[in-house]
Amino acid sequence: MQSTQTTTQPGGKKVTVRGQDASFQQLFARITQEIDDQQPANPVHFIVDFLCKHYPEHLHGFAEVWNIEPMLQAERDLLVQFLRHHKISSDIAQNFIDTGYDTLESLMTLNNDDLQTVKNMSGASWAPGHVVRLQQLIADMPSRIQTFRQDREALQSAANTRNFR
Repeated sequence: MQSTQTTTQPGGKKVTVRGQDASFQQLFARITQEIDDQQPANPVHFIVDFLCKHYPEHLHGFAEVWNIEPMLQAERDLLVQFLRHHKISSDIAQNFIDTGYDTLESLMTLNNDDLQTVKNMSGASWAPGHVVRLQQLIADMPSRIQTFRQDREALQSAANTRNFR
């Protein structure tokens, strides 16, 4: 049995739509309402965001591609947090991001020779103390990253537990 829906078009004309047409009418009405409510600067971008957020299963993988930038930004933010945790400034963290070392996994591949490459490619001038700190960090990078992740998870778990009380 096909579903039917009666809608009123501009000018007051009533139209009955069936099946998929009714689903499309309902979707367009919802998107129109959201656009009216939120008044986005870029309605086309808003529509794609809306579809990726609410209907990813119908987009056959496109939603994952569309949403990759926020995931990459989250990885970069985590890298900055990690380096700041080890007393390395956000400016130096940005040097690593700019040269392609933008995830914790990529940091695990670093060696001391790579430090000079990062410094040269970014055109940065690092204080000698920062270089020493970075060399010490690189010497034990995998275990420091593991400890950082465990500590971070423990803090998040404690915060979640506290919020549920």
